[in-house]
Amino acid sequence: MENYTIRYATKEDIPNIKRFIDENWKKNHILTRKEDFFEWQYTSDKLDYVLGIDADGNIQGMLGFISYDDNDDRDIATSMWKANAGTSFLGIKLLMYVMDKEPHRTLFSPGINVKTTRDIYERMQFKMGRMNQWYRLRKVESYVIAKIVDARIPKYILACETVAVRYFAFEDLKEDFDFEKHVSKQSVPYKSLSYLKRRYFEHPIYEYLIYGIKQDGSETNAVIVLRIQECNGAKALRFVDCIGNTEVLGNITHILDELLDEFNTEYIDMYEKGVDSNILQKAGWIKLDETDNIIPNYFSPYEQINVDINYCTSDENIVLFRGDGDQDRPN
Repeated sequence: MENYTIRYATKEDIPNIKRFIDENWKKNHILTRKEDFFEWQYTSDKLDYVLGIDADGNIQGMLGFISYDDNDDRDIATSMWKANAGTSFLGIKLLMYVMDKEPHRTLFSPGINVKTTRDIYERMQFKMGRMNQWYRLRKVESYVIAKIVDARIPKYILACETVAVRYFAFEDLKEDFDFEKHVSKQSVPYKSLSYLKRRYFEHPIYEYLIYGIKQDGSETNAVIVLRIQECNGAKALRFVDCIGNTEVLGNITHILDELLDEFNTEYIDMYEKGVDSNILQKAGWIKLDETDNIIPNYFSPYEQINVDINYCTSDENIVLFRGDGDQDRPN
């Protein structure tokens, strides 16, 4: 059995990593064809990537991860996990290396392939599940992106007066949102200010719509992140993240409906794990698997199919949205 050297990658490894992705993961992947996107995705205080190297110095396996903060008890999301065939347990060893060597509080991964990794995660005592997908339609003459056979748009009741203020720059968020007051370090994952700045304000490709939410005239106690998805001459609104008090989701439906009209979009959809379903139902959202509608998730290339997003986590209390890990990434 061949022995492999497992180590952290360095910036000098990046050309070889991209070559490995191109040859063993997917040809012309966004991480290889878009200049500096790999570096943006996986750089914190170092390159957040682990490699399995054979005796000839060739990469035979890789595992990337995304850091949510820069301290030793941060939460990390793994992604791009691959070991070539015939390398025995190299893939598991890469994961164990990250778990042992990388300081962290919680390790999780949205977007896992349960068919190929279920046994591994079960043996390592990870919790697994499927994220819920919700949607809310805008009334239009015909739907181009979605396939709609049930065009219900539920009514909702506002429990309190709620308004949204858009943040065009990170300094707007810092000035308006008392982050330390409204974002608990006990929340999992804990999304630090530095993470939010890099993830949503400095994304090299996507432009996000970022809003602070104020209820009953009080200060901002949550931030939501949205993104417009264009496809086939139509548009959809995607709910990407919520930072702070997720209960605000029960009182922002009128805001979302106004944005659906403003941006002329067909619908808004949300993937989540850990949000109270009663809150979303009362707010007029519909859970996708309770209908025969199709709300696509793949756009590059576009496929009019429903897509499950499965996850694993070392902490079952985690709250996830589409923006976590590498799920809201261009392809």
